[in-house]
Amino acid sequence: MQLESSSEFVMAMITEMLSLVPGSMVIEARPAERTIYAHVLGADDDAAVAAFHEQVARLEADVVAALGRPSAPLRRGTGEAAP
Repeated sequence: MQLESSSEFVMAMITEMLSLVPGSMVIEARPAERTIYAHVLGADDDAAVAAFHEQVARLEADVVAALGRPSAPLRRGTGEAAP
């Protein structure tokens, strides 16, 4: 699933929170692609996968709303993302 936020901190928070959900395990996180790969028990049809994607999207929106940081900070004067 691809996140909306480009912030690695937000991705780290989402990854940690998903590890707390019973039956789910984050397999891989790719910050450059804003993508998280997860294994979810019981997600054996398209509806269950879609429901999990919606859960992650709500979780991401809540984290961004709480932290107020939807994207990675930019370097001063360059307009490029900071490392």
